[in-house]
Amino acid sequence: MIFSSVPLLIILVMNIILYFMTWLRIKTESDQMKQTLRTMSARMRATHRAAKAMPFFVLAFFIQWWATALFGAWQLATTKEIPQTIHHLVTTFSNI
Repeated sequence: MIFSSVPLLIILVMNIILYFMTWLRIKTESDQMKQTLRTMSARMRATHRAAKAMPFFVLAFFIQWWATALFGAWQLATTKEIPQTIHHLVTTFSNI
């Protein structure tokens, strides 16, 4: 639990924060350049597309590891045996 749930939560939060900060920086610089140049160059368009794609990385991380986080939370919350379905979800989604 300590080696899966806690680091997983830290990594998820850090991913969200860092991707948001990167997206915000790219967006503000892109907007400033757009106002200065009045047209977007090919490089600026590519940068803007990259900024729009960043939330998908966080979403993909969440989809891959949500079952492991659920497994860890289940272990913390109860002493009962973890259902077999959760084991299957962990092995399925962590291997995506």
